[in-house]
Amino acid sequence: RGSGHNEKALYSERADDFENNMERLNRKFETARSFVPRPELTKGNNAKIGIIGYGTSHWGITESRDQLRDEYQMETDYLRLRA
Repeated sequence: RGSGHNEKALYSERADDFENNMERLNRKFETARSFVPRPELTKGNNAKIGIIGYGTSHWGITESRDQLRDEYQMETDYLRLRA
């Protein structure tokens, strides 16, 4: 849409204000990237199923992966997002 705010927090529809804001947000995300932990990928044996989880779901997913493997011979890959 091209609307937003300028450096003084005033409403603006100017293209250069929008571009400056997008550049500021990009710098913010690039800086944050160096501070947050990387995701963990756990590969199963020739898995055809993948699970993505985060937060406290980790322990339930770990238990479920074990159960799927032990009871159903179903291997899974697991991507744990940590930030």
